[in-house]
Amino acid sequence: MSNESLTNSMGKITLFALPIAASSLVNILGNFISMLFLARLGRLELAAAVLAFFSYITISSVGFMTINAVSILVSHAKEGKLEKIPSIVINGFCLAILLAVGIALILWHFDKLLLWLGQDPKLVAIAKGYFHYNALAMLPMMLVVTAAQFYIGIGKPQVSLVISVLRLPIIIVSAYAFVLGKWGLPQCGLTGVAIASFITQIVTLVVLLVYFPVAGIVKKYQIFSRRAVVSLYEIKKILFLGLPIGAQFVGELAAVTVASYFMGYLGINALAASQIVTQFVTFIIMVFFGLTQALSVLVSRYYAQKNMLLIKQYVIAASFV
Repeated sequence: MSNESLTNSMGKITLFALPIAASSLVNILGNFISMLFLARLGRLELAAAVLAFFSYITISSVGFMTINAVSILVSHAKEGKLEKIPSIVINGFCLAILLAVGIALILWHFDKLLLWLGQDPKLVAIAKGYFHYNALAMLPMMLVVTAAQFYIGIGKPQVSLVISVLRLPIIIVSAYAFVLGKWGLPQCGLTGVAIASFITQIVTLVVLLVYFPVAGIVKKYQIFSRRAVVSLYEIKKILFLGLPIGAQFVGELAAVTVASYFMGYLGINALAASQIVTQFVTFIIMVFFGLTQALSVLVSRYYAQKNMLLIKQYVIAASFV
């Protein structure tokens, strides 16, 4: 069993984590800029955005984090079991579709839950369109996330970063147009943020459908070969591995979301002011997300090699990064 110095382990996990964290930060940056546009419309829209954004990100993270299991399983299979990778990825796409439908249904009706929780009806009415368009965007988003998890699993997390960077100008321009009503388009306010996300996800999915099947790395791993068999067993395997990851992450986000609901009881001013703080909190959370996902993928890789000493060293190294 090979070993390496603690410094090398720290450097390796940092280099692996940086593109993942940077990708998440770029995605959050698009939302942050959209919120800056929204702030021009007043406190009411900004206050509604707090309720809408953290409700949405908490619910959708169930799907996003569960699909992280794809990268873990791909990383494990990469060490001597390459023939399993096509089925992992294809069944990951199948699970992504199932999760997307379930999450979309919850989002579509989430305004009713906010009313039941006693939130201001004016704010909930503003947030309703945001939930609806993000529900529509959930399917393309989950498929794109699954493809990104494949690349992370084979040790190429920079692909996910490239995708995020290319999407950023699309979402900024779309948000500017639909939030503020520019270039003859209607002023949609908070709903415009979700419309921008929907447009961006559709464009990204179209590019993915064109590029992913013909990409050299995809052909190398024979993702769309006869090895790729849709299997309920494989779907359940991904689900049972990913669901605890999703539950833990969502539990942490839920604390921030519940705090925003309590803030809503204090009035529109307090809720709008909390938007600034919560956006920065989200940035910090995404940095730690990149580190933890990098660690899980590397641990899976070395677990396949039965290198327990190196696993222990990476866990220690991650605590110092």
